[in-house]
Amino acid sequence: MELIPLGIAGLDEILHGGLHKPSTTLIAGDAGAGKTTLIMQSLFNAAKERGGRSLYISFVSESRDSLCKVISNYSYYDQKLIDDGIVNIVCIDANILKSGDMAVTEAIEKHILNIKPETVVIDPITVLEIVSKSFEQREMDKTEKREFGFNLLMKMKQWNTMVLLTSELTKEELQASMWSYLVDGIIVLTDEKINGRRERLIEITKMRGMHYERGEHSFKITGDGIEVFPRLAVEICGAKPSGERVNSGIPKFDTMLGGGLIQPSATLIGGNSGVGKSIMGLHFIKEGLESGESALIVSNVEEYEVIDYAKKFGWNFEKFRNDGLLSFVLIHPEIMADEIAIRIRDATSKTNAKRVLFDSYTEYIHTISDTSNIKRHMYSLVRNLKNCNIISMFISNAPTDDKTSAVDESIAFMMDNIILLGYIKRGAKTRRSITVLKEHGSDHDKCMREFLITDTGIDITVIIEENDISISEQLRHGDSDPKDKIKILAVDDDLFIITIIEDILPPDLYTVVSAKNGKEALGMVFSESPDLILLDAMMPDMNGHEVIENLKAHESTAKIPIIMLTAMSDPQDEIRAIEMGVDDYITKPFEPTILDPRIRMVLRRTYS
Repeated sequence: MELIPLGIAGLDEILHGGLHKPSTTLIAGDAGAGKTTLIMQSLFNAAKERGGRSLYISFVSESRDSLCKVISNYSYYDQKLIDDGIVNIVCIDANILKSGDMAVTEAIEKHILNIKPETVVIDPITVLEIVSKSFEQREMDKTEKREFGFNLLMKMKQWNTMVLLTSELTKEELQASMWSYLVDGIIVLTDEKINGRRERLIEITKMRGMHYERGEHSFKITGDGIEVFPRLAVEICGAKPSGERVNSGIPKFDTMLGGGLIQPSATLIGGNSGVGKSIMGLHFIKEGLESGESALIVSNVEEYEVIDYAKKFGWNFEKFRNDGLLSFVLIHPEIMADEIAIRIRDATSKTNAKRVLFDSYTEYIHTISDTSNIKRHMYSLVRNLKNCNIISMFISNAPTDDKTSAVDESIAFMMDNIILLGYIKRGAKTRRSITVLKEHGSDHDKCMREFLITDTGIDITVIIEENDISISEQLRHGDSDPKDKIKILAVDDDLFIITIIEDILPPDLYTVVSAKNGKEALGMVFSESPDLILLDAMMPDMNGHEVIENLKAHESTAKIPIIMLTAMSDPQDEIRAIEMGVDDYITKPFEPTILDPRIRMVLRRTYS
């Protein structure tokens, strides 16, 4: 038997080369699933690549010209191949079915004998289920239909061709269809909605005498036709693991790891947004590029944004990209994970990349529609990178309130190294920390260390002592429970400002309640007993200055600290507020990171 490629790269990969000749394969799927596109693409590709003749027999009412008009929109279409008789399209009137089973068989065989095709397509095969019994002018019963189908398929084998049959039967309907038992292979196309997004899938459910990749595989239809993305699986790369330690680009981090990153290995960097994870990842990439290694960045932002960000630290990533050492793969919500994985495989293979950065891993797993498939997919991805002797680094956006929540369990078990970046607060100062939580097969630094972000990147400095970590007790009232959080009343008619305040203040230290105007704020002062009030000036119903007057007029509320947070930037407005008794004055727009230190300053001054 001869193995005939279909000319659709991803599909031939799933089939391990193509389909046998002779054989019969049923291609099933709902209307619009892509059956005709797949078949026509295969026929035209075969004609272009090896001059393979084909015969496409249609039993639908659509004319040949109408069919050609539809497929001419694809780049694979070539009218000359039709004119030269390489790709042959024959539309047979469905009325011939009334003439009986023998007449149908003879009509098909007549064209086959004339054309002598390598591939024959019958579209759709299910039409033949209503064929009449020859000479009796009656519809065949179930047993006769099955016998007719069997005899027809036996004749197809005698044609010594690769026969493709189409059907609009669903996967469930196929189980009860006679064709599922008679054909050698079945390919099912679906267009499903999975977790809120539509995804095209292709699955080989049967292929007699052949080895193929099981499971559902993603595909898309573009102007070039169908592009199939085989389901990610562990592959043998052939590269020999070096086991050497290489530099991360941050010398003191290499010391914490006991000498650097082992090649190959996978490292997870966890931490809150803005703490410096991306900078650490870019250090890792820069170090490889400057050593002459090729590198790949898989990111949810455009490559020009990454290049511009690197310039802030004096790193010329644009030159490395232009020299062919640095390449990029984009993570996009509309691009399926298997497609991204194929692009990663192709990019690392083409450039012989030794370092791959995922920024961020969190965005990458959002492209996996079937959440039950995340662990299998990620294991295959990480394993394949290691098999190719590649060091990978994955940026995660997990919170850093504690070590367990900082690490995504769906990927942590397959990581060689787990690094936690976080914020440590002391007084009015916020400090950044780095901790090595795990290093596989090696001893590592167990201390939490402080690091700085400078104009040249990350600089790791001193060990952070335990008594540096918690300061909430210092900020509380003398008669308050130190385990209670500090309660902030945010008063602003702009919901966006309230959201910024809620996002920027550490949730382990603060509880934020809000009011949208002055009247509502006065009521909440008595019901919520806030430790500090963030107050806007210009609001409906009652403005900020009226709120201050009311609070200062009552002994029970007069000492509550107030920070005015307003767009009124005139010095006279600030003087007026201070004279009324506010403790600090911040003008909008403001830098969000200053809010926490300013609150701490006022609280220490008030409750010391």
